[in-house]
Amino acid sequence: MFGYLKPYKPEMKLKEYECYKGFYCGLCRTLKQRYGIVSTLSLTYDAAMLALLYKAMENGRICDFERKGCVFCPFKKCTMIKEEKALDFSADVLVIMVYFKIKDSFLDKGILEKIRALFLLPFFARYKNKAKKKSLMLYEIIEEGVLRTLSAEKENAGVDAAADGTAYMMGSIFEALSGNREDNYRFGYMLGRFIYLCDALDDLEKDEKKGNFNPLKDMDKKDREELLSYAINETKKAYENVSIYDMKPITDNFIYLGLENVAESLTTERKKKK
Repeated sequence: MFGYLKPYKPEMKLKEYECYKGFYCGLCRTLKQRYGIVSTLSLTYDAAMLALLYKAMENGRICDFERKGCVFCPFKKCTMIKEEKALDFSADVLVIMVYFKIKDSFLDKGILEKIRALFLLPFFARYKNKAKKKSLMLYEIIEEGVLRTLSAEKENAGVDAAADGTAYMMGSIFEALSGNREDNYRFGYMLGRFIYLCDALDDLEKDEKKGNFNPLKDMDKKDREELLSYAINETKKAYENVSIYDMKPITDNFIYLGLENVAESLTTERKKKK
């Protein structure tokens, strides 16, 4: 997960933002407890949102919060969601995904990225093996998604085939959550497509300079923006069929405002660079 799934903070009530922060800080703590301090370097907005969505889609107990010391500053008290399977699930997904991302950096990126990957790879290889033992299903889903993406890159595939790996991965992860499996899969699939397109747009200038694969390279600005808009609109439609039992104002903010804001930020940033 790449940091593109964020709520739109200006439209959140204070209690909603504190709740979201509680998942972010709680996930940080869970990563440290479950895998070790280095794993907390992988923490992303996406992973916190995945944990929140997991809990929101769970038909049962409303989440509880507690005040605990920050992982990096123990004397500072933070509001965190109490330990539970939503955080464990998201932590497992995150370390597996980061392992594959680090491997990709080691093989394909520049010298600085290779040095960073060389340092992190032994840690995340160990975390990946631990997560694989905890949930073989999650590991196989993520591995299949990565293999689909790599295959599309080798074949210089079009945008639909290139986005399919991440979309399949997210669809299958959401399919594992409670609720209607088909509706969950569609929601996760379109969310994954959105993530891939954001990442491709974010890397476009760098990929153009280095001659790396990027399915958006030969498309004009209007077509790229239409692709992003389609992914956002289809995600919204799919979300309306997903059962949300808790924290709906936060998930609504994320879907109806957050996705649009991230897409606008990416397109605006490209305009500024030009």
